[in-house]
Amino acid sequence: STEYRHNWGYTSLDSTYAELTIKQLKAGWPFQKEGKVNSFLQTYNPINPIEKIALDYLKNQEYGLEMAHLELAELYEDKGELRQAYNEYRALYYTIPSEVKFYTAAARLLLQMNEFTEAKQLLLRSLNIKETYFANKWCGQIYLRDKDVSKAILFLEKARKFDQNDPQLLFNLSRAYLSSGNQDVANKYYNQLSRTSPDSEYTRYLRKALKISNREH
Repeated sequence: STEYRHNWGYTSLDSTYAELTIKQLKAGWPFQKEGKVNSFLQTYNPINPIEKIALDYLKNQEYGLEMAHLELAELYEDKGELRQAYNEYRALYYTIPSEVKFYTAAARLLLQMNEFTEAKQLLLRSLNIKETYFANKWCGQIYLRDKDVSKAILFLEKARKFDQNDPQLLFNLSRAYLSSGNQDVANKYYNQLSRTSPDSEYTRYLRKALKISNREH
């Protein structure tokens, strides 16, 4: 069914590959005269990039359908067709659910499309497989965006174990602690940020925010 295909990462690449496989079979025996050479793979001219990639896979099974999905995803991404690129990465993480890089690639595209809740769900799934900086950082940032400050701090602190000096991470840690009412820790991360990235827009923003907060206390 369409719903099954949607949920299990079936894309037009899979259906195109199936169609070309049938065309290849019909170009040979018993559909054609016995002894006639089946030259379908050599003579067929693909009419679009999806057919070209599917044909490459048909010609060389070692190429792998996973590689075909990856190539198509990158092609779509280069053209700015983010939803189509995402669909190809989704096919990959359903096909190879233990490979974190496909979840990460799909989540990056969702973030670019401002689909934060869906991106967070995907990154949380990836964290069940492997702890990564990217997933922890972005889960923390999305929780902070959604005003769930305690979860934001949890994930941002996990991310800090991977990278101590990312300006964006320090900025969001300071903001998160400021929102939680912990001014001292917010100041600590601001001070680190102002040392490591003194000219950053993050530093300028926090300087104002902390001044206002200090006046209020």
